[in-house]
Amino acid sequence: MQMLLPRAGDRAMTRHAAVLSDPELIELLGAHPELLAIADAIAATAQVRRRRIPLRLLVASVTLVAAAAGGARWALEQFAGAGF
Repeated sequence: MQMLLPRAGDRAMTRHAAVLSDPELIELLGAHPELLAIADAIAATAQVRRRRIPLRLLVASVTLVAAAAGGARWALEQFAGAGF
């Protein structure tokens, strides 16, 4: 059986070649190119879910960093006058 590989000019195939790189899927759908085209179209239009950082975690992280920076600055000011 001939394996279909993406060509350099095939924009749709190069973006979502995962469907065409699965040998079992090629074997299952090889005799039915229309089903292979549907599987490729589904893979091409599937949205990639991005994990977002929850706003509370972001605010807490920024607050923690700001507090640490403020504490470090305060400590430097205190020890600078102590003669160390």
